[in-house]
Amino acid sequence: MCCGMPEGGGLYDYQEEADALPELPPPPLQAMLSWALRELAEAQTRAAPPPPPDPAAGWEGFAGSHVQWDPSAACPVDWLFVSYARWCGSRGEPVLAEAQVLAWLTAHGATVRTRPWSRVTSVEGVRVVA
Repeated sequence: MCCGMPEGGGLYDYQEEADALPELPPPPLQAMLSWALRELAEAQTRAAPPPPPDPAAGWEGFAGSHVQWDPSAACPVDWLFVSYARWCGSRGEPVLAEAQVLAWLTAHGATVRTRPWSRVTSVEGVRVVA
């Protein structure tokens, strides 16, 4: 080819050249969306939800910072449990069941007593502090 003219004269066949070109990539937005959807699908199949918070760990955190052991002290169960439940609510912690809280306290040396004349249940040996 010389001076834009094909050898042998005549018109140049641009269609042959266009057919020989590689296919153009998809538009950038389409490619990005395709990639994002593939990654999301892969992440959903391999991602496991985090384990739920452990109520016992929350109780132990509360007990470690708000329960004092004192053999001469006593605390009504209702007051102790409401303090604990409020503490959990302010931190987004799940609340351990009252029976499990009392079992934990008795396993650690406290005594749970219900007075016959008042029907108030108290935990002896502990004090709740702010």
